[in-house]
Amino acid sequence: NLRIATQGADGIWRSSKAGSDSDGLVRTTTTHFSDWSLVAGAQLRPGAADVGLNQTQELTVLICGRGDDASIPGEMQHFACESDGSIPLATDGWAVNGVAAGNAAVGTLSGSDTPQRSVRTYRAPAALPAQNPVAVSVRYDDPFDEIDGPTQLIANLTVIDPQAGCEWLKGVNT
Repeated sequence: NLRIATQGADGIWRSSKAGSDSDGLVRTTTTHFSDWSLVAGAQLRPGAADVGLNQTQELTVLICGRGDDASIPGEMQHFACESDGSIPLATDGWAVNGVAAGNAAVGTLSGSDTPQRSVRTYRAPAALPAQNPVAVSVRYDDPFDEIDGPTQLIANLTVIDPQAGCEWLKGVNT
């Protein structure tokens, strides 16, 4: 679901259908020099956030559509992500640092999927976790992609102690 795309003068993001990531690399071919960016078909948002001890952060799986570009054969158009979190697909395996649904040491996940929406609420632990930031992950299976199989989506949440002052900021730029 990860592709390399360029934005045209018309504001539309386009990528080659020929892009490949089967070996862990994303590739494309081009006939022009342009600014290029990685674009994802599905995302766990926010991708990163700070969460205070015992505080919560909502996480949503968003689908960013793509389809054939009728004006340029062999290329695909990329569309905006669905901001309401509606999804026509399956997600499962929500975890925090690899622990299903999390635990008291790394934080917990609550909530459940509906047929159109995949959202979880992360609750930070009462004490700073040993591995910080924590990685919240979910498996996403695109029903229209029979080749690649499930994709792991990840959000990195930094648990902070608001009572500790600004000490946690010292390493931000390193």
